[in-house]
This record gives sequence, C-alpha cells and structure tokens, in this order.
Amino acid sequence: MVESVPKSICDAYSPGEATPLNKLSTAELCAETVTLKLDETGKPKTVTGDDFGDSSPVFCTLADGRPGVLKLERPKSMCELKQLEAWWAHQVISSDIMDRLGCHSVHYREAHANYNGEVLRGTACELVEEMQELAGNENLLQGLQDPDRAILGTVVCAWMGDFDRSIKNENIWFDKNKEVIYGDYGCAGLEQINAFGVMPKVNRKLFASAATPENVAAALEKIRGLSNRAIHDMVRQGARLIPTVTREVLQEMTATLIKNRDQLRQDKSWGLDLIGPAQTDSYAMPEKIAAAFLDRIREKYGDDPNRSSAEIARLALENVPGYGPDKGKDINLVSLQLSNALTRRGENGQAKIELLPDCFYAWMQLAKKIFTVDESLALGLGLKHRGL
Repeated sequence: MVESVPKSICDAYSPGEATPLNKLSTAELCAETVTLKLDETGKPKTVTGDDFGDSSPVFCTLADGRPGVLKLERPKSMCELKQLEAWWAHQVISSDIMDRLGCHSVHYREAHANYNGEVLRGTACELVEEMQELAGNENLLQGLQDPDRAILGTVVCAWMGDFDRSIKNENIWFDKNKEVIYGDYGCAGLEQINAFGVMPKVNRKLFASAATPENVAAALEKIRGLSNRAIHDMVRQGARLIPTVTREVLQEMTATLIKNRDQLRQDKSWGLDLIGPAQTDSYAMPEKIAAAFLDRIREKYGDDPNRSSAEIARLALENVPGYGPDKGKDINLVSLQLSNALTRRGENGQAKIELLPDCFYAWMQLAKKIFTVDESLALGLGLKHRGL
C-alpha cells in the first residue's frame, strides 16, 4: 500500500517555481517508498559521511523493512529530471540483467522518500553489510570465495558498456563474505566494450588476480550466446522496477547491448591480454581518436602562434582532475604525451598517442572537457551517456 502524500509537499524539481503537489504522479506512485535515516540534526544520514546535498547516497529503510541506500538526485529542472529518469533506468535494468546472468549484484529499483515536505527521488538498493572497496584492500583478491563469479560480473559489466570500475578500484566492492559484489551501474548502457575503442572495460587488478582462460571464456560464451530476443526480453523484464522508463530508453538500451554483444562475437581475443600479472602496458589510440584530440586541443588552445606545444598541453589539462593516491602524476604524464604528440602532428601530420591504463581517468576527463556528448559517442569513446 502506498502511503498518502501531504498536501504541503512541493515540487522540488523547479526551485523558485515550487507549486503545491497534492499527489505523486501515477508512475511515481508505482515506485518504492522508502524511509530516510536521519542524523542528530534531522538531516538525511549520508553513506559517505559528507554533508547532505543535491546528489547524495543516504541510508534508508526499504519497503520490506531491510536497511538500504537511496541514491537520490534533486534535479533543477524538468528537463534534467527526464535525463535522470533515463539514468535511473539504466542502473535498475543493469542490476536486473546482472542477477539474471548469475552475477553477484545489488538490486536497484526506482524509489522515493518524503523529507520535510519535499519528494526526494532516485534509486534504492539493499545495504551491503560490512562492505569493503578494493582500493586499499587488495589483499582481499587473494581469498576470493568465487573468482569465476567475480570475473563473470566484470565481463558482463563490460558488455553493458560500464567503464566506471575499469581503473576505479573504489568501485570493486566486497561483501561480508569476501565475495565481489557489483553495483553502481551509472555508466551502463554505453556503446563500446572498450574504452577509447581499445581498452577492455574491466578492472585490471581483478583480472590479473582472478581471471583464467577458462572463466573468461565461460563468461564471454554466456554473452555471445544471447539472442536478440533474449536481450530484448531481459531489458524489458528489468524495466518492471522503473515505472517512469520510456520506450525510447528501452529501445536504445536494447540496440546498444546487441551492438556490444556483436563486438564480443567479433573480437575472439577480447580480454585475454589481461589475464595474469603480465598485462598489456599500453594501447595505441585509434588514429581517428588521437587526431580528434590533437586537432581539437590545438583549435581551442593554440590560437597564439607563439604558444609552444607544452604550453598548449598545459592549458588543455588545466583543471582536469587526476586520479589515485598521487593525484597529478597521471596529469603530468598525459601533458608530456600531448606536448610530444602536438609537435609530431605539426611537423609531419602524425596522430599517434599511446593510452596508458594508469592515465585512463585523465584522458576521460580531458575528453569530457573538450568534446560534446554527441562527439564522444561518434568517436566511440564510450564515456558518457547521451543527455547526462
């Protein structure tokens, strides 16, 4: 039974233009209602310990009484809300697909909560008790309870296009049984099984420790064997927990997963160079992507003919965040690579860049700075979903 909503609740999606909201829409009423956990000041208690803001994972109690997490979003316009609803759909459907294919995953669903007369919306899932991240806990890889299932999960995530755990070890989670459990599918639904067209979207540390030719082959066969109809049905079955999903989102996700499956069928050696500790050190960026980077950077930052390649590279990477415990090391390396590549481009027209896995995050952030979403999709970068 869905709880009634007080007449005092206001539409939180258009600040400054809030109007009385007598009831949630039909679609919103179908979503799960959760109860927020509040701290001593009466604010929602965040999972990260940060201050409660417009985009926060907060503790809650699910409708069935279990402890959970609500990943809430407070959009600033109706347009942004529609984009968020598409993003929620990808997360919910992806977690359901993971479960259906036998992966260890949290289970997302669309949810809402009431807070001081405001409707907070987002996706909710069960709380992973005693969760630990791979970052800072790499010893957990040595005692995996089910390495085959862990590899299946990361391969399925790659098929769904989710690159967010490729290098971010914070996004490889372990439950209290020391088994890898997957979640946070905010980047799922992207085209390409490889980031920048070349780098497999899997966590390299996990692959180095747990992947074998046998469990990688078994995981790939599970995906390569999916028919178009099976993919179509899985997407729509997952959508039962996202009542605001649109037909366009379902069609787009189905088409993307079919395209990504076809890539895996064509690439017979996918992921094999990441098994064990002797992994591929770098990947040559496709010339189209490298040329697009260099030409756009020179266009945006090379307007002064006296500006050196090194200065152009420095300007391009200004305010681009680094990643890892030594933030900035990857930025410095990418800056040096860019400077050298810009010089070669100017001297002989060559567009050659080596993508180092440890620098992937910096390249990703640079791409988001200089390319539009549509340009990223056209280049096959597989970095950001349309409209988000």
